[in-house]
This record gives sequence, C-alpha cells and structure tokens, in this order.
Amino acid sequence: VASALGRPSVRSAPEMRPATTNLDTVTAPSLDHTGKPDDQRQAAASILVCPSCRSASLPYSDETMICPACATAFPKLGTMRDLRTDRVADTALELESDDAHHDVTLASAETLFRHYEARLHNLGPGTKGRALEIGAGTGNLTLGLAQKAEFSELWITDLSPRFLERLVDRIGRTGSIERIKPCLLDANALPFLDSSFDVIVGHSVLHHLLDFETTLRETYRCLRPGGAAMFGDPMMDSHAIVCMIARQILTLAEDGVGPPVSDGTRQVLEVIAERGGLKSANLRDRDARVLAHEDKYVFPTGFLRDLCQDIGFSDVAIHAEPGHRDLGGDMRRNFLGTVRGTPARIEDLDPYLPLFDAVTTAYTPGMGEYSMSLFAYLELVK
Repeated sequence: VASALGRPSVRSAPEMRPATTNLDTVTAPSLDHTGKPDDQRQAAASILVCPSCRSASLPYSDETMICPACATAFPKLGTMRDLRTDRVADTALELESDDAHHDVTLASAETLFRHYEARLHNLGPGTKGRALEIGAGTGNLTLGLAQKAEFSELWITDLSPRFLERLVDRIGRTGSIERIKPCLLDANALPFLDSSFDVIVGHSVLHHLLDFETTLRETYRCLRPGGAAMFGDPMMDSHAIVCMIARQILTLAEDGVGPPVSDGTRQVLEVIAERGGLKSANLRDRDARVLAHEDKYVFPTGFLRDLCQDIGFSDVAIHAEPGHRDLGGDMRRNFLGTVRGTPARIEDLDPYLPLFDAVTTAYTPGMGEYSMSLFAYLELVK
C-alpha cells in the first residue's frame, strides 16, 4: 500500500518503478529566434519523470503537462501541479484541527528552519541549490524555508490537495512564492530524475508513512552525490522511558507502595505502558491495523541508522533537539499532554511525577551536547 505524504492515504496507489535517467545527461533549455525556450530542449531540461509510465521525462509546463511516451496528462490545480497517479488519494486527517494543532506562524517556522539551516550547513550543502520538501502539510517548516533559505528552487510536496492549498495560500500572503514549486505526489514514487536535488527535507513525516523505507530509498536516488537529507521524527529511545515510568506507576499503585489510582487512570497508564511494544510491532507487521493509525511508528535510533546505511548513505547521524538538557521535564510534558482529555485523573498522577525528575538526575549529566529527546533529527549524506 502506497502511503500518503506525512499522513495515511485513504486509497492505495500502484507500485511504481524508480526512474533511472541521470541528471548529468540533462541539458539546459536554449532560446529560439523568438527568444522563447525551444520545446524539445525545455522537455529535456525538466527534472520530472512521468509518474505513470516512469519511462520518459515529463516536459515542464505552466499548464497541463503531458507525457510524450504514454500521453498521460497531469493538470494544474490552481498553482499546484498534480503528479498523483491516483487523483482521489488524500489524507485521513481533518485539515482545520491538524492545522490548529501545529499552530504555524512565521516565528515558529523561522525557529524550526534555523535548526535545519545550521545542520544542513554542517552536513555540507547548506541552503542553496535545488531543494525538495516531502510532506509539507500546512507549513510548520515550509514557511521558514520559503522566507529565509537561499534555494534556487524549492519543491514543496504533499499528497493532499486541501493541505497543500492551505500552505500555498499561506506562503502567497508572505510574498515569497517566486521560487516555490508546489506539487501533489506520492512520497514512495518521487517523479524526479536521479540526482535532482541538493537538499531533501521532511519534518514529522516518516513516522506517518506505511512504507517509509521506500521513501528513504527514493530520497537517496533523488539526491545528488554530496547532497544531504534531514528528517525530524519521534524516536523510541526516550519514549521507552515514558512507557517504563507508566508501568512503574502501575506497579507501585498496585503493590500499595504508592497512592492508589482510579480505574480510568489505570486504563490510560496501561495504554501508555504498552505503546512502545505496539509501535515496535508496527515496524514488523505492516497490515491494515497499522495503516489505520495516524502516528504509525516511533523509531529506534539504531534501526533507522542501520536502514539508512544499508540504503547506501555515506554518512548517517541522529541528533536530538537542541537545548534539551531537562530530559525528565521533556518526558513529563509529553506524558501529561498524553493523559489530558482521557479518563485519567491528573491528581492521581501528581504523587508520581518526581519519577521524571529522577530521570533527569540519573541520565542527563553524562549526555554531552545533545541529550536524548522524544523527537530527534535523522541526518543523511549521499
């Protein structure tokens, strides 16, 4: 089942073969005597590959694009180019609630971008050249990329027309739309030539994708040698401690060592305690049950590192969010945020919250510049 970009698809898409044309063979467009690009050269200069037949370069156009090999037409939806092979594919998320949850602002997007910018400069390519964002959603990273990055081209992509339309409108109101190329597409079959991009990014997207391994392989294929990719996603290493604390609270309460908890609190704690095992099982069993979940995975860092090295990336690193020295405090906020709005009673949990302080005392001092965090960044160099 092909996955959505950043969110689960409600429809499956056909399997698509990777493109094999190398960008080194592409020539720049030339001008004819009228001063307009020659159509044949313009077609050759496109980095797009037909998503339907995967056998021909797709001539870039400001209007409907038509594959010269299979004659499949790829129309525009407003300013968006629709490169989906399944035109009814969309996300299962509700636009307004998801957008409100992320609370995208220019300030928050710039803060997030500055972290990506610093890491990308450290990896080599920086924020110049041609860039691709996978699973842009409504723009929690994209607004920063559009406002502050120096990319010559920024391809922003998602599977959902509703989400991408919201993002395009948001970028348009900032006046920074000129270098932006918004496209609807499937992250598991990127319709681009090999080595097309200097930088590929995706914020909080991989853990939503059923077949994230294919997305990472496509990322490798579409990066130029020396190019870098960066993905921010939740990591199991620290989440496992949250699961452990939930189990510890249950044990202390049941054994009478700590105060008792209500039935509702106990049920919620059992769910949290089992979450790590369920997310690990999702990595093994890709079935309909996994597809039904929005947040499908929490990645063990070693698992992601081994996968990316097997794919062929020359440099693989995972860094925690900067400034997270209070590991227990980070976990406490996540824990309380999870239980709010559930049958759990916060007053039941108050006596047990010092367990999180103990985590900070025990683990944080020896962690160096980066402590563990519940969300971390996968950094890749081809």
